[in-house]
Amino acid sequence: MAPDRQRPRPPVRLRRTRRRAAVLAAVLVSALAGPLSPGAAPASAATGPRTVPAPAVMAVLGDSISRGFDACLPLQDCPDVSWSTGSNPAVASHAARLRTVAPGLVATNLAVSGATSALLPAMAAAAVAARADYVEVLMGANDACRPSEAQMTPVETFRANYSAALTRLAAGGARVFTASVPDVEAVWRVGKDVPAARAIWESFRPCQTMLANPLSTARADRERRDRVRERIQDYNAVISQVCAATPNCRFDHRAVFKHEPTLAELSPIDFYHPSVEGQRTLSDRLWEETYRFRPAG
Repeated sequence: MAPDRQRPRPPVRLRRTRRRAAVLAAVLVSALAGPLSPGAAPASAATGPRTVPAPAVMAVLGDSISRGFDACLPLQDCPDVSWSTGSNPAVASHAARLRTVAPGLVATNLAVSGATSALLPAMAAAAVAARADYVEVLMGANDACRPSEAQMTPVETFRANYSAALTRLAAGGARVFTASVPDVEAVWRVGKDVPAARAIWESFRPCQTMLANPLSTARADRERRDRVRERIQDYNAVISQVCAATPNCRFDHRAVFKHEPTLAELSPIDFYHPSVEGQRTLSDRLWEETYRFRPAG
């Protein structure tokens, strides 16, 4: 029998290629194995640890969306249906879900209808004073939704406001969850062909930067809508960046912005704010993006 011959080693480049292929295969096998269990979610440098102890006190900072404005009665807040801190079972708010692991949770709604990011630092200070150890933030729609484009908040001003708020919350030791600014153009697309929506928009004039002349296809109106949407995208880039630079902060990866609302998810009062169903949808989408809470201790 002829002696065995030692096979020549493949070239270095080929060996490196094989090693990379093996690593890629291992990654693919892990991905195909399915999602991690809630208690086994990995840490991410961009978003911080996913699984954390449930808080004792939570607060929400924001505007009319988080106050449930026009969801129940005309021109009134309805915090009971807030996606964040509401108690109405039809919404299944984050506070309600948190109480399954933290029955004694105290939830405080510090949002203010009509607020812009200019009020965010003061809201953050109020949350720290309330000893909130978990804070949700949904702010920015009113910075873009103004009577005119000239009145929209400049991006760097928005950055300064948001940074000041998150710095204050971090100094107070709170975990923070930041939601993206909604795509108001999506609201326009849903409502523009509904006569009742157009009549309300003309009478009460919400978000004129986006909703003025809703049926117009003139170049000036199309470009105006594009600029407002671009400004909102700029705000969301700021939120992502500021959150990434803040300890214990998670961003929703633009889950709110990416959502295309249905007509049923808009208030039948103003066809602009979320309805009760819209608040429920907000709660669902954002719950998937925030921390995974376990009982404290």
